[in-house]
Amino acid sequence: AVVGRIVREKWELHAEMSRDRLAHDSHRLGRFSSSRVYSSGGGAADYWEEGLAMKLIRKEQSALLAKEESLKKENKDKIKHARDSAKAAHAREAEMRRRQRAVGAEEHFSSEQVSELGNMFGNNEIQESAFQIQGDRNAVPEELAVHEVEETAKARLAALKRDSQRLAEDRARLDVETTRHRRELKRCSLEDRSKFKRGMTTGAHGEYILTALLGKGGFSEVWKAFDLYKLRDVAVK
Repeated sequence: AVVGRIVREKWELHAEMSRDRLAHDSHRLGRFSSSRVYSSGGGAADYWEEGLAMKLIRKEQSALLAKEESLKKENKDKIKHARDSAKAAHAREAEMRRRQRAVGAEEHFSSEQVSELGNMFGNNEIQESAFQIQGDRNAVPEELAVHEVEETAKARLAALKRDSQRLAEDRARLDVETTRHRRELKRCSLEDRSKFKRGMTTGAHGEYILTALLGKGGFSEVWKAFDLYKLRDVAVK
């Protein structure tokens, strides 16, 4: 009798703590509700109401996806603009070189520079080389601008990818926790509605004390029970 009383008190306390924990976690993880959905037979049917934690993760994922799409479009426009600017700069330099060749190298270089370079390479070659050097100096900043835009875009997208990966990992962990929470909610609900109750004795000689419902099938239930004779936990169908 003493052992039976201790077992009953232990599992009543365990059941109370389990239900308190479920009630506390339901706001964050979700809960079953039957107040809005009705089955075709006219009775209330359970449906799952998502918890706050999953709602926040879904919201973050949607915002991150929208941000990624916006960033891709923004980067595409910036890169196109930078490349167009580079092409325009090259075109202006080519046109400038064409015009300047017509009036002579003196407009870009002093007579002393032209004379010195002419003595080194020849007057015919110096005009073309001089304009090429001048054009390359102006073209380099435009090419660097394109490269800078591309690298910045890659860095920002990489940061978004890391955030997306973090959210995916958080959601995977939450899915596992939610699955356990739903299973325990369902078990407790079936246990509370069962015709068998915690603390009941069963067996040919009343040797088993029912402690917790383990599962329910179509025509039977499986309970965890305590064997008063062998002093161990058993499963009773």
